[in-house]
Amino acid sequence: MPQPTAAEQARTVLAHARVALLTTYPRLGRSLTTAVAIGDEGGDLVLQLTHDSAAAADLTLRPVASLRIAPPGHPTVVVTGSAHPLRQRDPRQLTTFRLQIKAVRLGEGPGVPVPVSQFLAALPDPLADEAPFVLAHLRAQHGAELAACLRSQGHPDAQWAFASSLDRFGLEVDVLDDGGVTRVRLDFPTPVERLQDLDPGLAVLLRPQGACPDCPDEFPG
Repeated sequence: MPQPTAAEQARTVLAHARVALLTTYPRLGRSLTTAVAIGDEGGDLVLQLTHDSAAAADLTLRPVASLRIAPPGHPTVVVTGSAHPLRQRDPRQLTTFRLQIKAVRLGEGPGVPVPVSQFLAALPDPLADEAPFVLAHLRAQHGAELAACLRSQGHPDAQWAFASSLDRFGLEVDVLDDGGVTRVRLDFPTPVERLQDLDPGLAVLLRPQGACPDCPDEFPG
């Protein structure tokens, strides 16, 4: 079944993250971890540090760095590379560094290695901005409808369904049945760039606005 590649997932995380944990590696002594503001510029990460911070001093002397990025609702991404200061200095006494990415890993622990070339070529998921609102809406309003959809698609014991993730290929739900909780994926007929591209009945059900009196009795399967 189609779903976002590891590279696409990593780019989606970076595109929507605003803060990360930066680890620097001084020539002497222990590594240093600092919270920093970050941004994504065409695959390169930019980060801001006060010009007198220990992390900025570390990077000036030794540009090796790693960033741990874990925005809510997304998997963890760890990137490593070389960080170099940009010439401009922010009037708020912040120094901006650009991290040239040399390695990417997706997930906690050792994670999954993502080839940098694939990461740079990937695009963030187009539904990522709407996904948190859609998922919150489904959890609040449509657990029973999702379970009904699953029962019609070969999961006869589904009692309740909790929407866990959404992307352009489909929806993942955690399903409660007699055996416990399992994760099931519901694929869209074709990948979409926006919710409005879905079948009208399905688009109504997924819309992120609060109550939806016109929602169908059953999630279209």
